[in-house]
Amino acid sequence: MTRPEPERALFASGYTPAKAGVHPIQCAPPSAGWAKPMITAIITGGLMAALVWAAWSLPAAAQAVHSLRGTTVTLQASPRHGAAAEIVLDNREVNSGSDEATFTLTLDGLTVGVAFDWDQGADGADAVLVTPPEGYMCYPASCVLSVAERHVGTLWIFSREAVGM
Repeated sequence: MTRPEPERALFASGYTPAKAGVHPIQCAPPSAGWAKPMITAIITGGLMAALVWAAWSLPAAAQAVHSLRGTTVTLQASPRHGAAAEIVLDNREVNSGSDEATFTLTLDGLTVGVAFDWDQGADGADAVLVTPPEGYMCYPASCVLSVAERHVGTLWIFSREAVGM
């Protein structure tokens, strides 16, 4: 099977699922001088002081979230090689037709349009149609993320320039 051109470009950039190995909501690693202050906090104030220091010092995962009565659509930084960001749909079994909506999510200057479609699939799956800004593309290329009830799915957003398009 031959991959469509956008997907070939993504995989040609060196990405493989085995290389990802990072959970999507994992924080970025602490900056380079974190060890000395952590050790100082342990010595001077004990373990509790060190934990408080870590909670205030480590960067939080950047994200923008839209909640639809429990189901969430999140635009967040992505650990996937070359991805500018990712959309995560956490589909809870709480929605109805009144939740169908369009909205935007913005993260670090990247704004995407999102349309939520309730019960899009025969199995009750909900879906989002993502509209990336000019110069960006989705993977999968359809820009549709369909997720069954009580499941989580991810769609990635890539800069066309980053994938050589």
